[in-house]
Amino acid sequence: MRLHLSLKAGRILGCIIILLFIGAIVFCNMILCKSSKYVTPENEVNYRQYIFIPYGEEEKSLGHIGSQSYAYGPGSFAVSVDGSVYVLDSFNRKIKRYTAGGGFMYSVALPDKQGGVDFEIKDGTIYLLCNDSGIYTMSPGDKVWTRQGYSQLKHLAGMFTANGEVYLRSWESGSLQLSSPNGLIFSEAEASPLKGESLESDLFYSCVLRSAGEESYVLLQETLNQKRPYSELRVIKYKGDEIKETALAAPLEYYIYSNPFKKLYLTQSGDVYQLVPAENGVIIFYVPWFAGEKTRITEKLIEENRAK
Repeated sequence: MRLHLSLKAGRILGCIIILLFIGAIVFCNMILCKSSKYVTPENEVNYRQYIFIPYGEEEKSLGHIGSQSYAYGPGSFAVSVDGSVYVLDSFNRKIKRYTAGGGFMYSVALPDKQGGVDFEIKDGTIYLLCNDSGIYTMSPGDKVWTRQGYSQLKHLAGMFTANGEVYLRSWESGSLQLSSPNGLIFSEAEASPLKGESLESDLFYSCVLRSAGEESYVLLQETLNQKRPYSELRVIKYKGDEIKETALAAPLEYYIYSNPFKKLYLTQSGDVYQLVPAENGVIIFYVPWFAGEKTRITEKLIEENRAK
């Protein structure tokens, strides 16, 4: 009887020791995570592939064609709530839809004489931002709204919602703004994350992807002294002025750096996907979230590039 009790007590004690050991590891990882904002290849997670779309009979390029066509790929993409993927094939002037397994479903031609800049999906309807700065649904002649005399919209648009809102960066005032069919709206929630902030490297591009209440998602692209190929894309989740999480895109040397928002997509549920053009197709990855502020641009890397 005593032997049975001692064995039982030993098992309980062993379980307690194991739990304490696991708790200590988790606590140490939390301390390490909070102690440094720098993410290195040694401590970052793997980027999991979500979908691969091979070039085939229907989709031979999925984007611009040139000596380095793999560096361009689709002009923009979106991941629907059902897991299917839409891509903007700007070369063939179509939006194409694929299953979550990469199978081709169908394509929709762009409006006559219009080139697509960006698009969004809501309840199965495609809303397209065109070269004339107007937003169209894909049904013929049904224009949602147009901002006349604001030609820069197509260059600054970060992402627009299906109700006609466009999130963009105002270079003149240095603040983040929200544009809508009813005019330009300034909000402290959108303006506060970057206003007056001193960045360690060169801010190449920024835009608000979405904002609701105190919560906002901001996309940043930074370079080292405007030098390529090193450029970092990340999505930062704010609650007010506080950085809650950072989605750090995988580094790619062959990125085309104009309009970087087209290479990342933020879903309504807060998941981030990254489009990676390749020579034989297009890959879309899940982008992991890190707690707090994270970056690969270390102080050492900044100093090394400034010395060149």
